[in-house]
Amino acid sequence: MTLVKNKIIRRKIFVSLTEKGLEMSKRRDGPVEGKISLHSLCVVTNPEEVSGEFCFYIHVRKRSYYFAVKTMTEANQWADDISEVITSKEQFQTRTERLVVELRNLQSDEIDSVYRSNAILRYTKAAIQTPVLALPYGPCSGTNTTSLQEQAVSIYKSFLNYEGATSPVEFIELQLGFLFDSPLLIDELYCQLIKQTSWVRDVDNPQNLRYWMFLLCVLITHTPSRKILRYLKFHVQRNTCKYSGTEMYKFAVYAEGLLSSGVKQREYVPSRKS
Repeated sequence: MTLVKNKIIRRKIFVSLTEKGLEMSKRRDGPVEGKISLHSLCVVTNPEEVSGEFCFYIHVRKRSYYFAVKTMTEANQWADDISEVITSKEQFQTRTERLVVELRNLQSDEIDSVYRSNAILRYTKAAIQTPVLALPYGPCSGTNTTSLQEQAVSIYKSFLNYEGATSPVEFIELQLGFLFDSPLLIDELYCQLIKQTSWVRDVDNPQNLRYWMFLLCVLITHTPSRKILRYLKFHVQRNTCKYSGTEMYKFAVYAEGLLSSGVKQREYVPSRKS
């Protein structure tokens, strides 16, 4: 069975699993008539029973495939075997992720050169077309069928409106609430905020200070992965060293304090009174 834009098209198929992915045919031992290539960003859901069938999804780049078999044992076996193939694939990295690793071992003047040469690491007004990080395929959550990739791009576009928003606090509250429902986008949001507060000509301009305010709010409410936490510390320390005496410096110092103290994360979206 194949799921295309939320419409399930039912078809009986014979499937074989290879080290590259799934091969499909209309009859047993028949010619291969379709393939599903698997790599590190593909996702297999846990099987569940639906109307007497035992089903699971395979999320790939531009669509999702919905498979139904006769028993839960068979469904679990298929899901486990497919997951093993996905896990065996080389981990995909975006250009940002490769550059973040590169920055760790560079001197100050070399770091400046990397930022100067790579717009993906620094503030831009143009919208991004793909996520900053490699995100797994599939919907954001059970209730939100928008893909993680689409939602990540949408978040960045909303940043551009946030710069001139009349009520930035409402925007921040909305985004923080969204992250509680879509934790897989926490690292992505951090990297987008780091990008928008990097290589800024006037660090005390209102837009940049708004981004730093947003970054502090996220830091109080959501913990990034260890890898992104290292990148965040690098970013904050770099700004405290370069921009002492500015208004932005106060935000960076406060962020540095939160990072060093290990601030306790909230379980709910903070209100304006908290």
